[in-house]
Amino acid sequence: GKTTTKNLLANILNIKKPTHATKGNLNNNLGVPITILGLDSKHKYAVIEMGANHINEIKHLREMVNPDIAIVTNTLDAHIGEFGGLKNLITAKGEIYSSNSQNIVNKNTNFRGDISFGNGGDIFATNITKNSFDLNIHDKKIQVVLKLIGKHNIENALAASACAHALGVDINTIKQGLEDTSAESGRLTIIKNKKLTIIDDTYNASPQSIKAAIETLQDFEGSKVAVLGSMAELGSESIKFHNEIGEFAKQKIDTVYSYGDLAINYNASHFDSLNKLAKHIIDNHKGSTVMIKGSRMVGLNDLVELLQK
Repeated sequence: GKTTTKNLLANILNIKKPTHATKGNLNNNLGVPITILGLDSKHKYAVIEMGANHINEIKHLREMVNPDIAIVTNTLDAHIGEFGGLKNLITAKGEIYSSNSQNIVNKNTNFRGDISFGNGGDIFATNITKNSFDLNIHDKKIQVVLKLIGKHNIENALAASACAHALGVDINTIKQGLEDTSAESGRLTIIKNKKLTIIDDTYNASPQSIKAAIETLQDFEGSKVAVLGSMAELGSESIKFHNEIGEFAKQKIDTVYSYGDLAINYNASHFDSLNKLAKHIIDNHKGSTVMIKGSRMVGLNDLVELLQK
């Protein structure tokens, strides 16, 4: 949720004053300096995304940026293999917080901060539907209708709202910025043609993000198909995670297909050729909604292209 939260927050702040933000997900030791170099005197705000694959990386980036406001969107299992376990991943993410910044925390994590978001937090959502909710900031409430699909994006919207609130942005401006934000390519982007409705979520994949995508697919009418690619960076627990997600998907969705070396562990109908998979979907699932998701290395974006031909 880092990149989506960054985009939501940048859109909110840009309504108030010129805002500079990380391009795409240039969030590492190379990307963060590039983002900083893009700042100039006209910018009032900078929204800088930070990512890591080992302990002390975010600490180094935080010292480089010295943020006024810091936020961890969640502590879920993306990239868990690179850290050697969830405990190390949480430690690494927590490096973004310091006594020099106003610290914003997800109420569902064990972090403690100045402002919290989520159930039981200072900023929270009520009356949640597929893509709308009531945004609650202390004693104020307003309805927000997102262009982004997926209930997990409501949490990203709350994270962005908490940051904007910490900067003194009013609730009406927050609503406007949230509602003006569209999905980036490959992040639950909807593509419709005469044959299919395609949900392109091929940008990347982790166990939690695949679950969120499957739950999003469930909200669509009619026949539903999930195409799941391998998940990378899960280390020694990779087979276990693939088994669990495969079981979860098959319980929720009519038809599940898999592609990629590790994806065979989903124990779903497996294909080793994208051309064959595309032909099978077109021949057998006309009129269906097809959600496609996997780690970038798998190249499922090529399947999205094939299904549009």
